[in-house]
Amino acid sequence: MPTIVMPTRITSNTATIVDHIYYYEGRNCKKETIIKSGNFWNDMTDHLPNFFLIVNERKRIKYLDTKFIRLYSEKNIQKFKSAVNNIDWEPLYNYDNANSAYQFFQDSVIHCFNESFPLTRLSRKRAKDKKMDNCWTKDQY
Repeated sequence: MPTIVMPTRITSNTATIVDHIYYYEGRNCKKETIIKSGNFWNDMTDHLPNFFLIVNERKRIKYLDTKFIRLYSEKNIQKFKSAVNNIDWEPLYNYDNANSAYQFFQDSVIHCFNESFPLTRLSRKRAKDKKMDNCWTKDQY
């Protein structure tokens, strides 16, 4: 089975597949195995470098099934408030550029947020619960 299906040599007039990678599954084909292949874009030559990966989807799924969440408990909220109160804002007043001052402000608050509400892996037991109070998934942030 050919795995490279995009042109590997590109000129101003043509685009052809001149480099090939073939893969034979054999009799021990597992449904969890996924083949990923492609070309890297390269401006130095008209031939594109190829890559080929065999991914065991079963191992990957176990890792990706568990979500990361942030716990917004009273303790963590108090920790965040305390961290923001303890920020030294003096350097903020020394900036001449508004963008730099805002970047300092943003970095300081985000640092406090990440320290107070760290991403934690959601347990399988908790993931089965229909209702998850005081937590957001990583995608919601």
